[in-house]
This record gives sequence, C-alpha cells and structure tokens, in this order.
Amino acid sequence: MENNEAYIQLWKRARNSNKEKFEKIYNTYIDDGEESDEAQEMAEERTQPHNEKAFFNDYTILIDNYILPLKNNGIHRQIMNQIDKLISKGYSTTSAVKRTLRKYKNSFQDVFDMEFTDDESDVEINASEGESDAENE
Repeated sequence: MENNEAYIQLWKRARNSNKEKFEKIYNTYIDDGEESDEAQEMAEERTQPHNEKAFFNDYTILIDNYILPLKNNGIHRQIMNQIDKLISKGYSTTSAVKRTLRKYKNSFQDVFDMEFTDDESDVEINASEGESDAENE
C-alpha cells in the first residue's frame, strides 16, 4: 500500500486539509513548554483521526463519483485496453495515456457540448463535501 501513488496522494491531501488544525495543536503544546519534537509527535497523534476521516471521505468521493461510473463505461474500457497495449509495447505511462486520449478525443464531444447551471458548474472534490454526504447517510 505504501508504494501506491494514488493512496499516497490521497493521504497527502488529507493531511494537508488538516494542516491548520495541526499547527494550532502544535503551537498550543509549544506554548505549554513542550520541546518541538515532542509537540510535533503529540500534534500528529491528535490530528491522525481527522486525517484518516479526510482520507476516507476523499476516497469515497473518488470511488462513488469517478471509479465506479468509469468502470462500467465501454469507452473507458477501450481506452484502458489501448493504454495497456501501448505500455506493453514500451511506451511510458504518460505517453500511452496522451496518445490514447488524443485517439479518443472525439468520443467526448457530447460531454464537451453539455451545458450546466451555475450550481452544477462549480463541482469540486473536497473533504467537506464528503463529510456532509457521509453525515446525511
């Protein structure tokens, strides 16, 4: 798991979302006379549950809104198969993805032509969205 770049990025994002909370706790410990290393360790321990919650909220959004809908889509399967073929031929992942997406660009024209209301246009992935969704379930 620790070598999976997707999980690493989700974890970095989660920790970053609680950076202010960490700083506040850390500074409280420093103000109370703790050494820097000890204050950091204690602040990390106290923010860990918040980081984990943010991680799983973002992961839930990723799965619900992106992975599952793509998994069942024919065009996406074709794209992934083409990428896999190019990688097996020695192309870098980035090159394989770019080449394949250029090939399938026209398949997305209907999506590009869609119009949205202002509320629908401002879609953003963030932990607070996931928290409110999770709390409403």
